[in-house]
Formats: sequence, C-alpha cells, structure tokens
Amino acid sequence: MPTLMKSMFMGNIPWRIKGRMDAMPMNFLVNERGVIEVAYYGQDEGDHLSMVTISAFSHDGE
Repeated sequence: MPTLMKSMFMGNIPWRIKGRMDAMPMNFLVNERGVIEVAYYGQDEGDHLSMVTISAFSHDGE
C-alpha cells in the first residue's frame, strides 16, 4: 500500500483497479531441476526481487 499511496500523491490515480488489493507479490526462483531455490514474499505490491538478484541467479548455472 505505501507504493500505491506514493504513486497517487505524484498524480498517478488508478481509475480502475484490477485484482485483489489484499494480495502481496511472491517471487520464486526455480532451478533447472524444478527445485525452488529462492522464495521471496513482498511487503507491498511494488516489492519484488531485484533484477540484480534475478540476473545473478540466472547466470549461476552458466
């Protein structure tokens, strides 16, 4: 919710909200064997794994 409020303060008003407002993001990094190696549970709707983390994970197998 903090990210949404900050965005609205900057003038970005969502006229139509899709989805559930009580759902928080989850990101999973799965290896080539199908095993979840990283499970990340966001604190708000804008909280996701960083691209640095995702890139490092994807390049570990190379």
